[in-house]
Amino acid sequence: MPVKIDQLIRSQRKTVSLIIQRDGLLIVRAPLKMPEKTIREIVAKKEAWILKHQAAMKAAPAPGTKPYHPGNSLPLLGKTVPLTIVPGRQTTLTWVNDERLELTEAGLPHAAILIERWYRSRAKEYFTTRVTELAAQFQLTPSAIRITSARTRWGSCSGKNSLAFTWRLVMAPLAVVDYVILHELAHIEIKNHSAKFWAKVKSMLPNYTQRRQWLKEHGRELDL
Repeated sequence: MPVKIDQLIRSQRKTVSLIIQRDGLLIVRAPLKMPEKTIREIVAKKEAWILKHQAAMKAAPAPGTKPYHPGNSLPLLGKTVPLTIVPGRQTTLTWVNDERLELTEAGLPHAAILIERWYRSRAKEYFTTRVTELAAQFQLTPSAIRITSARTRWGSCSGKNSLAFTWRLVMAPLAVVDYVILHELAHIEIKNHSAKFWAKVKSMLPNYTQRRQWLKEHGRELDL
């Protein structure tokens, strides 16, 4: 039985992209005029990869189900941040000395929401600084930087060169974050994923394939 395409999205693009959602659904993005037969042939060739990742997604814990208790730690840009539960009737999460988190007992039922807000704050702070640094290094000028809640799209570059990054990305190692930033900066010059685009990325980051592979293998872990 052929792999089921749950959603086919056509747009002004030159390549086919396969996206496996958290629930295992297969989303296919394809060029506007590409014949459906060609699309299905491409999907069929990737059947083993699709089935492997669908199984992994379905086996992964659902978001928002992780327990928060003393001794837990949270990933932040390649480091681990200790999480301590402290007495308190107010619902608060405190970032102490930029090195640890303190969550009140009253905040436990709302831990995921509080931690997401903290991650968003860290993401805004980090991306604003790091994008500016890398943009200057490669003489590229983004028009804006914003933070999103995307689950399967790590970053994007609009037609007006506004860059967006999901807050979840700061749960990844620094090297991986740099890859995504440089990927989106490259889109300021080249708005597609052609060979020319990947050559541009490689000129900025020669070993980008290793970092890209890390995202493919561990991206689903970047969630609460």
